[in-house]
Amino acid sequence: MSPFTVENHPRGALFLTGQTNSNYPLVLAVLIALAVLGSVRYYAVVALEKTFAGWADIGH
Repeated sequence: MSPFTVENHPRGALFLTGQTNSNYPLVLAVLIALAVLGSVRYYAVVALEKTFAGWADIGH
C-alpha cells in the first residue's frame, strides 16, 4: 500500500485519512478513482502507441 499512502500526495492523503478515520466509503471511492485513472492512462498510452508506432507489433 505504500504508493497510496504518501502523505504529500493528494490521493494518498485522502486514502490515509479514510483509513485513519475508518471512513470506508472514502477509501473505496479513492480506490475506484485510482482504478479509473489507471485505465484512462493505459488507454491513452495505447492510443499514442497506435498513432506513433502503428508499424510496431505490440501484441494487443
